[in-house]
Amino acid sequence: AAFVGFASWEYVDLFRRRGHEPARWLTVGGVLLLLGVRAFWAEAAPDALTGLILAAVTLHLLRFERGRDQAALDLVATLGGIVYLDNGSTSTSLEPILLCQND
Repeated sequence: AAFVGFASWEYVDLFRRRGHEPARWLTVGGVLLLLGVRAFWAEAAPDALTGLILAAVTLHLLRFERGRDQAALDLVATLGGIVYLDNGSTSTSLEPILLCQND
């Protein structure tokens, strides 16, 4: 978990060096939260991912309202970090949703 936390910290730094402002603590915390949820309570992974998406959208919407003109790109970087660095939790999380759509 420490390695993935460090990797997500570096991921955010890559974007910050180019002038973007992804949410560092939401990205790092979200990756670690999803890893923990998947390890100890896998049924809650879709709910945790949904909560993280809601938090990221809310945070970046507030930043946009305060004048950040690249808030949408920052949101994409934040969500990309959470989903990509969590090592495939979205495929696990979205599997029940995709199965329900086939019914």
